[in-house]
Amino acid sequence: MQNLLNNLRKKIINKLGGYTYTSHEALTELVKDKFNTISEDDILKETKDGWLFEGEKIPHEVVKVLSGQADAILRMKAWEVVKKDIKYISNKTMFLKSESENDLIAGKLMLYLIDTIEKRLKSMSNGKGNIV
Repeated sequence: MQNLLNNLRKKIINKLGGYTYTSHEALTELVKDKFNTISEDDILKETKDGWLFEGEKIPHEVVKVLSGQADAILRMKAWEVVKKDIKYISNKTMFLKSESENDLIAGKLMLYLIDTIEKRLKSMSNGKGNIV
């Protein structure tokens, strides 16, 4: 049994190219095609070289387009309608239909999601690539 584990360990280390990963990164790398594993390298971020998305540099022209699109979404009536709907459902879940602590948590998560989306859109519309 120990021999089997050692062989498996060697195969994993070899597949990952040696000890270049932390244990968390190694685990994420091994399961990324089986689970929804998104890291900081996969999301939009701003560096001294510009905006990066999924590890690729975004051309300046595309940055302008993304910034404009984010601003347009924030100004859309449809966004206001959807945001109000989510807030309504969240409040209904937390205060009217709540039967457990999980209902309160679910409602708070919906509000947190709206806040996260809005922060990202505002950041992008102001020409910033990072979530503020």
